[in-house]
Amino acid sequence: MLSMSQADTFGLLTTWPPMQTFLKAIALAKTDADIASFMTWHAVLFTDLSGFSVHPMLVEALKRVVQMEKAIAALTQLGGGMVLKALGDSFLILFDTADQAVDAVDFLRAALPVNAFCAGIGYGPMVVCQHRAGRHDAFGFAVSEASRLGEDIATGRQCLLTPAAYAAVSPAHQQRCVAGEHQGLAYWDMRAILNGTG
Repeated sequence: MLSMSQADTFGLLTTWPPMQTFLKAIALAKTDADIASFMTWHAVLFTDLSGFSVHPMLVEALKRVVQMEKAIAALTQLGGGMVLKALGDSFLILFDTADQAVDAVDFLRAALPVNAFCAGIGYGPMVVCQHRAGRHDAFGFAVSEASRLGEDIATGRQCLLTPAAYAAVSPAHQQRCVAGEHQGLAYWDMRAILNGTG
């Protein structure tokens, strides 16, 4: 269990969620229901550059990361999500809705036609915290699922949605998806829009 002074060393703000109250709730919690009042529903998008780890030249791989960073910056400037983490060639982006996450994938695909990336989209209740330096973070099953789909399961240009994300998107986006499964994990594979068609 973290004391307040230990939590402060991690750079957590004491304002959102009100960290003193939140840390006390965590210390006393026995189930997720005990911290439900701190959870909000969001969508998360996890992107991973395809083939990045096996690229023979570091400079070319880094150029791909810079291209992705620029495209994500343009996306967020248009009001499309908030970057939570950038980990090498992977990015975790928070959205209010699953449709916004799907639209973000379409935006990034259009902005990066030759810079292939795969993605995972999750949707569900999560705890979103802000750290002292202004950085945000999110914790929840939907975050873990999106990460697993985007980094471990999706390949090439695939965008995989969790069942909860699929259920939360519009019928138009649902029509673009095909059901799939990998080692017991169900997902929906979203086809890219090509020339205005799915």
